[in-house]
Amino acid sequence: GKSMLMDTFYEHAPVDRKRRVHFHSFMADVHSRIHKLKQRDLALYGRSFAIDTSIERNPIRRVGTELAAEVSLLCFDEFQ
Repeated sequence: GKSMLMDTFYEHAPVDRKRRVHFHSFMADVHSRIHKLKQRDLALYGRSFAIDTSIERNPIRRVGTELAAEVSLLCFDEFQ
């Protein structure tokens, strides 16, 4: 029932940039993107033991910004 409802909603949503994904796959993708950003930052800026709380360097915010640029509707399936 829930998957059929999501199928219908997703199919009829008048949105061009949409993505339907299993929640666990989505979170794996998010964690992978965060890891890649951290690795790139490490290569560019080196290791620092100071805590950088700036918005520009925050990997979670940067990944969120990437995802928002890719899709305007995100539908989760198999959310438990």
